[in-house]
Amino acid sequence: MSLSRDSLIALIQELTPVPGLDSDTIAASEELLTGGMIDSLGLMQIIEAIERALGKSVPPGAISIDNFNSLTAIEALQAKLAA
Repeated sequence: MSLSRDSLIALIQELTPVPGLDSDTIAASEELLTGGMIDSLGLMQIIEAIERALGKSVPPGAISIDNFNSLTAIEALQAKLAA
């Protein structure tokens, strides 16, 4: 089972200092890493949450800006890892 979009958004809200951030303000293509919304520690927390949800590790080669820079990218990675 993977993290739902709502769960990802809730986690991002916990990790980011941006006030008033909610599901209506985070677009699916929002640049989370390169836009400064998530830092490296936040990235590790997202990876940990994905690993717990999937019940397996995210391979080191999958940890990249491309795979974690947006909700859409994270969802695609989860689908790939769950297959």
